[in-house]
Amino acid sequence: MRTLLVLVMLTSFAAAERVAPKIRANTSTCKPNGAVWFEIELWDSSPTSKTVRLYANGATTTTRKTGKKQQVTNGRCLPPREMSYVEQLLKSTTWKITNPPMRTRCENQNNPPGRTVVRVFGKRVFSEYGCDPDTLDEQSAKALDELRMKVGAIKTECLENPLAKGCT
Repeated sequence: MRTLLVLVMLTSFAAAERVAPKIRANTSTCKPNGAVWFEIELWDSSPTSKTVRLYANGATTTTRKTGKKQQVTNGRCLPPREMSYVEQLLKSTTWKITNPPMRTRCENQNNPPGRTVVRVFGKRVFSEYGCDPDTLDEQSAKALDELRMKVGAIKTECLENPLAKGCT
């Protein structure tokens, strides 16, 4: 019985070793292709920005700009099952913006916060500028948080201080 169990375990490990390199190879060669499904631009108070894009084939890219310098890096590639979920999420989200009747002023004018611009299928669906009180409805905010995690986008605060809590 033990011999049979050891034999089964060794066979499964050998099969996993043959499959694992193929999976790694597919994700490393994933290049952006097709339309941009989701894009988020994060700007801080300096001329630094980060734009993360998710393409139709599941590839992600990150573009970092500091002044005139620009660096584009390829990210991971979402598998087809995840892309089906993302497509459904993007199409079903209402992207409804709520705007309170009373606008508040920035409390700290010396260090104004950055801005965030979100585009879905090329259309701007949400913009958050500094102290602007516009917010997304609850369902859209949850969808945006989930999309940020899937594509690897981070908070605006993280551009200025990458070691801050919640930044990677």
